[in-house]
Amino acid sequence: MPARVTAVHPLSAIEGGRITIEGAGFPVDEPLPPEVRIGEQRARIVSASPTRIDVVVPAGVEGGRATVRVASAPGETAFIDIAATYATGLHQVDNPVFDRDGNLYVTYSGTRGQQVPVSIFRVRPNGTRETFSSGIVNPTSMAIDSEGRLYASSRFEGIVYRVNRSRTISGWRAVSRSRRTGRCSSAIDRARSSASTGRGTRRRSRRCRPASRRSTSRSDPTNRCT
Repeated sequence: MPARVTAVHPLSAIEGGRITIEGAGFPVDEPLPPEVRIGEQRARIVSASPTRIDVVVPAGVEGGRATVRVASAPGETAFIDIAATYATGLHQVDNPVFDRDGNLYVTYSGTRGQQVPVSIFRVRPNGTRETFSSGIVNPTSMAIDSEGRLYASSRFEGIVYRVNRSRTISGWRAVSRSRRTGRCSSAIDRARSSASTGRGTRRRSRRCRPASRRSTSRSDPTNRCT
């Protein structure tokens, strides 16, 4: 019986993520495992059986809709969505946040006690990145309230800062830090609660990501998005 592909899951993935190809008749008893390609790139096989193949999404696959093909099942093509890189050159400790206008706020937290040139970046919907705030040491958790003000905790100082839309920074509340994580979460949770119960609706968005995957390399924080 010729090999065939019946399903692929998950339907969205990132570089380095794992997907499963289900089917029948995969030739796993041959000297070499069946070749699998995602887009034009060959994928590394993690495990294989006659009815299932697990592979890792290779580097170099362009973001968007990509084909999944098994060489031993010619004519059988499946599709998955590959996450596109949205921002790079970051050091993101906790989740980024979106405001109601679709702007994404991300951090360059740095090592403990490190004063970096830019603490928080704002990424516009078109991908343009700009400096939003400086002077917050080790920015970690963030939230936006119903008035559009950004709250950011400093895991080094144990303080939650409020950054107004005019980018004016004020120390909003001092909180105790968790001995395990060093996160200042209680005040941030209250700000998130305010955002969800206020007149405004805090918008969340994902671009099939990542990190999916987050881009958290400790490269130069002044690098621009690509």
